[in-house]
This record gives sequence, C-alpha cells and structure tokens, in this order.
Amino acid sequence: MRRIRGAGLEDLLSRGNSAYRVRTDGTGLEFRTSPEAIRQFEATVDNAKDSVAGHLVEAWNAAYAIAPDPGKSVSESVKAIEAAYEQLISPKNALQTLGTMIRDITAGPQKWTFVLNDHTDADGVAMVVAMMNQVWKNQQRHATGPNPRTETVEEAQCALHLAGTLVQFASSGAFVKTQ
Repeated sequence: MRRIRGAGLEDLLSRGNSAYRVRTDGTGLEFRTSPEAIRQFEATVDNAKDSVAGHLVEAWNAAYAIAPDPGKSVSESVKAIEAAYEQLISPKNALQTLGTMIRDITAGPQKWTFVLNDHTDADGVAMVVAMMNQVWKNQQRHATGPNPRTETVEEAQCALHLAGTLVQFASSGAFVKTQ
C-alpha cells in the first residue's frame, strides 16, 4: 500500500469524502459540516464572553460528535443564550432562565431595539423572541409529562445554530435595551 506523504488526517478524510472531520481542537472526530458554518461558529465563539463560548463549544461538540448527545447540545445551547443575555435583559433577576427572558422582552417590546428594525414597529424584536422561543420550547426539560420525548440530532443542530446567531446578536450589539 502506497503511503501519501505530508497528508494529515483531515486532508485524507476530506479527499476521501468522509462524513467525518477532525475537530478544530484536534481531540477527535466529528461529523463534517460546511466550512462556512464552521467559520461563522468560530467567529461567534471568538467574540463571545468565556462563559458563553464554553456553552457554545459544548453544544457543538455534543451535536456533531460521532455519538451525538442531542439533549446535552440543546441544554448547552439554552445556557449559551442565557449567559449571553443575562446582563442585558434582567440583570437583577438572579433566577433568570431563557423562559423568563422571553417573558420580560415580550412584556415590554418597546424597551428593545434590533439593528434591522425599520423603526416603525417591533418586527426585529419579535424575530429575536421567536428565535429564542424555538430553542426554549423545543428542549425537553422534564422527564415526565404528557409528551415526554428526546431531542433529535437535527433539532440539536438547529438549536445550536439559532443559539450561535442569538449570541452574535447580543455580543455585537445588534439587540439592545433602549430604556
């Protein structure tokens, strides 16, 4: 068998059209995703506070692992959003959750501004709340109830990417308190 010189594992996996790639931190393999999604995610992590970045990385690693853990990924995505918005939404509330954040924004949407708002209505703020709701309402928080279920890998990946976008909105100042 002929050995390919100078080719790293990632190069071999890529040229072989493998479904896997070497994780950015080099500690293992993960499912391959688009280079654009990876670059956007890494930029968001680089610009986020350490606590937020840690949750995002944990969510990514759980969502794209060879043996994915969707529940952990969704949970870490929620935590990343909570950590990114905790000082922005209700800094005096020591018991904030994503649910209480959604409630507080919804109770006073005029207190918030989204950079793409057309300044005549709260469409941008409503979009941010809708994205938060998608992550919050699709997580399995309780083991019992009328419809206990587990999150799918696809749901975890979607929640992760929504969380990354929401974190970027908070860290870049695209979503701010106006009062």
